[in-house]
Amino acid sequence: MPSSLYDYASAILSIMSNKTEPDISEKNSSGKGESTKAREIARISSLLRSFGVANLAYAISLAERLDMTLSDLAAVEHIHTYGDLTPKQLANNLKMSTGSITALLDRLEEAGYLRRDPHPHDRRSLILHITDHAIEDIRHVQSEFVSEVHQILNRYSEDELQIIEDFLNKLIPVLVKHSHYRRLVKHND
Repeated sequence: MPSSLYDYASAILSIMSNKTEPDISEKNSSGKGESTKAREIARISSLLRSFGVANLAYAISLAERLDMTLSDLAAVEHIHTYGDLTPKQLANNLKMSTGSITALLDRLEEAGYLRRDPHPHDRRSLILHITDHAIEDIRHVQSEFVSEVHQILNRYSEDELQIIEDFLNKLIPVLVKHSHYRRLVKHND
């Protein structure tokens, strides 16, 4: 049994690197063999699976370096990305109970990563905000990673970057649609 979340993610990456390609046997226009496009789609699909697992491993490692749980990191990312969430909205988005979300928010507030402000329209509720301290800590821990990603992106032309951006803009809603995060909207509570 792996001793940490990072070891667990490393084990998953090891398994994923030994996987076999899916059998996509689309015929080419002459009716013989697999088309080049089908082979490319299969390779890209395989790379996307590997990317997903590597991204999970990175998130686990990032959470550990920030001395927080993966749920804590997910909460910080949600609040930072979607802003102006109430504790109830965050609990719904993360599929957590109100008791669990309260404990999580207490941890983040104690670490200086979260501020709870009164809701401007509902005095019984709060609005969650990520602190500048949290943003600075995360940027510091991610700086080398972000630099390497920028180096990779700088290798592409503006037209290629637009294609990558278009692909990601189309892929993200598909991921959200097929995850429990499809309710990532600000519900009126």
